Amino acid sequence: MNPTLSRALRLRCPSCGQGRLFRGLVQMNDSCPSCGVSFAREQGFYLGSIYINYGITVVATGALYALLVLVLHWSQPAALSACLVAAVAIPLWFFRYARSLLLALDGTVNKTQRAEATPEAGSAALTGDDARAGCAMGVALVMILLFGLGMAIVTILFAVDAEAAEMTPTVGRIERLDPRLDVVIAPDTAIEVLAMGFEWAEGPVWMPADGDREACLVFSDVIRNRIHRWRPRSGVDVFLEPSGFTGRGDYGREPGSNGLAVDREGRLIACEHGDRRVSRLERDGGKKTLADSYSGKRFNSPNDLAIHSSGAIYFTDPPYGLPKQWDDPRRELDHCGVYRIAADGGTTLLCDTMTRPNGIAFSPDEATLYVAQSDPRAPLWKAFAVRADGSLDDGKTFFDAARLAKERRGMPDGLKVDSRGILFATGPGGVLILTPDGIHLGTILTGRATANCAFGDGGGALYITADDLLCRVRLVAPTRPSP
Repeated sequence: MNPTLSRALRLRCPSCGQGRLFRGLVQMNDSCPSCGVSFAREQGFYLGSIYINYGITVVATGALYALLVLVLHWSQPAALSACLVAAVAIPLWFFRYARSLLLALDGTVNKTQRAEATPEAGSAALTGDDARAGCAMGVALVMILLFGLGMAIVTILFAVDAEAAEMTPTVGRIERLDPRLDVVIAPDTAIEVLAMGFEWAEGPVWMPADGDREACLVFSDVIRNRIHRWRPRSGVDVFLEPSGFTGRGDYGREPGSNGLAVDREGRLIACEHGDRRVSRLERDGGKKTLADSYSGKRFNSPNDLAIHSSGAIYFTDPPYGLPKQWDDPRRELDHCGVYRIAADGGTTLLCDTMTRPNGIAFSPDEATLYVAQSDPRAPLWKAFAVRADGSLDDGKTFFDAARLAKERRGMPDGLKVDSRGILFATGPGGVLILTPDGIHLGTILTGRATANCAFGDGGGALYITADDLLCRVRLVAPTRPSP
């Protein structure tokens, strides 16, 4: 190490390298105890050490911030708090070193004072190695200051960018019609926007961590024929494409997958519009068709599904995925049905009286099956009793949305039921929250036509697909979703 720099870092006299600069924590000697060289300078000289201290502090706190956030993955508030403590502690600790470096930078020592102490050395005080060392240290300290300034700018921009990333945008509001909504969604809860830019987001389902698979939410973009994946740390990417139509050419406006579910083995079950089937994504990446027809006739366009604890899959089959919907010449069935795929693979028609069956979900005890009807002439939700053999009774109207549909955008669509039996049903205005006896507690008003929803985070959050948005609403006291 350069002798001049070594003396400065050891807090020794820059002239002889023996005498101490300080006689206490902050008290500086007037002169060197060994060689007698004066450390006194003109008034205000040592204020220059503030800039050296500043540069070192910025470099250190910037490096600490990067380490905590990028390497150790601390949260932004925790990292900024640690850096705040460091920004106070480092200048106090580095105060003496900053003065020592400044004194060394000043040409080692004042030439006149050194000449008085050692005449022979006076003429060489600012020449030779010491002079070169002074120049080198001067350049180094200027670069430290410039680097510190640059680090300050980068750190501020990084912090602002990270803070902006954590400040999730919001949309809409939550309408509270009954005080009992407070046990479901806390007052002042926001509707967070997690991602945007989709054509028509649908069918969300939470996929828990499994082996190497990170916990994530997957959802359909029906128009773009793909399934997206959202992960808390990395955001959105494409999970599967194509997702619902694998043929050649164009297949109408909504060719992709729609409703999605995860079976007990962690496999993804999908309702596919374009291929007109219910499929399963196997663990090896391949697909298996679970059902694509009834009585030899192809389904219209399977839309949404619910999986029974027995392994049976209940699904709806409106015509929305056909290019010309009900009037499409490719339609083979004369009804829109609710079907059941048994665990052994057999397919049964359960109901053919609903004009546009759509979202579907079981009550917690699986004694009731709720089905949404998205017909503008009769927008409603029906409740069917589930018999022991898996079949349904004739059903009854659970909630009539005709009045709301005249005032707000959207039709009854997807729905989920939590372990308390509370329904989260997308429909006019957003997501309606309904008690098991049909009382409307409130609505998550997204301001958009809202397609579907799903529980995630162990039941602590409701994820919502609303037109071009993926949203999230935090729920009170995480409650386990029903099967």
